[in-house]
Amino acid sequence: MPKLLGPGATRGVEITFGGLIVGRERGCDVVLPSKNVSRNHARLSIRDKIARVEDLGSSNGTKVNGVFIKGITELHTGDLITFGDMTLQVVDDLPPAGETGTTAPALR
Repeated sequence: MPKLLGPGATRGVEITFGGLIVGRERGCDVVLPSKNVSRNHARLSIRDKIARVEDLGSSNGTKVNGVFIKGITELHTGDLITFGDMTLQVVDDLPPAGETGTTAPALR
């Protein structure tokens, strides 16, 4: 299952069939502590074995690999998703704890 990996993270958050809500509000599945991230910024989900992201009308938009998205956008391993001013990476497999090899993207 694809995962979201943040800067400096050693484990990711699995993108599930039921979906994840990304935002700055405490009730979100992935909370990003930035005023440039909307309370309920975007939804990530799996459909037909494909990860997808959808902006939920956020103020600052959502980008995939530097391009603002409109509607539902497919995701692939290595894609960088920017929510406001915070960037996470889509990864497929993470190395076991203590091993290196996965590089987290820098905050933008």
